Amino acid sequence: MNRCVVSALMITLVAGVGARSALGQDGFPSQPIEIVSPYPPGGPTDRTAQALASAAQKHLGQRLVVVFKPGGGGAIGATYAAKAKADGYTLFLPSPGDTTVKPNQTKVSYSYRDFVPIARVSRSPYVLAVRADSPWKTIEEFVADAKKRQLSVATLAPGSLVRIAMEMFHRAAGIRLTQVPHTGFGPTTAALLGSHVDAAETVVPSIAPQVEAGKARVLAITGPARVKELPNVPTFKEARYDIPFSVWIGVSAPAGTPPERVAFLRQAFAKIINDPDFLAAAGKLDVTPAYASGEELGQWIEQEDALVKKLLKESAGS
Repeated sequence: MNRCVVSALMITLVAGVGARSALGQDGFPSQPIEIVSPYPPGGPTDRTAQALASAAQKHLGQRLVVVFKPGGGGAIGATYAAKAKADGYTLFLPSPGDTTVKPNQTKVSYSYRDFVPIARVSRSPYVLAVRADSPWKTIEEFVADAKKRQLSVATLAPGSLVRIAMEMFHRAAGIRLTQVPHTGFGPTTAALLGSHVDAAETVVPSIAPQVEAGKARVLAITGPARVKELPNVPTFKEARYDIPFSVWIGVSAPAGTPPERVAFLRQAFAKIINDPDFLAAAGKLDVTPAYASGEELGQWIEQEDALVKKLLKESAGS
């Protein structure tokens, strides 16, 4: 047989084996997979989906198609995904607002138990920031001053996770700040830089560029450890205020999805989230990769749900 023909046949055979290895045992997936974003285009959830899509086909064998179902603080998209056919072709991008906060605040037709976690994609802490020309260099200095006079802080609406997290800090520190609610972390940062408030409760992607430009200073971050974007900023825990909450985004599937497909998806997304294409896209889109397995994400959600429930109950009773 002609050597060129043999080489061509071998390439075809190897390509076929590679394509089959990207599929589950039952040939799943044989068509593009939809992933539901419960928030509008352009936000953190959308950017996370874009980063995932950049490396998805390589490891899923199919495209990842983003479907937007915004509204109701994430409840519309979550409800849609929870009621979707549990065949692995509809996935969901959960985050604290729609998964552990909304179901504990109001009556919705789903809970986190209506989903099986696939992986955590990203995690970023909340931060307490001040202007660079402010008199406070440390969280201890800020707390000491807040006990002497009334200070104001830009934050989100009551019931948002950042508000719940920071109210934990306020209680632990024994301070009462004048809270000025805004519609998002961009506006809270803008309010701070515009000198409309003394401080801002925001997130790393929103404030890090302002720190780098010398316009803002971060006094402390939530979560268990410091982050590479702000390596010199201590955690609240280091200042004796343990605030465990952070912004996270994951991937989940409707409960009842066949175990073999869940296993395939977990393996595939573990590879996607560690893929150089995903990491490069994440860097450009201000997504902070922080992979955790489906089992770990499930435990995280369960613990966060219990804590949010407890804090909201305490808040209602105070």
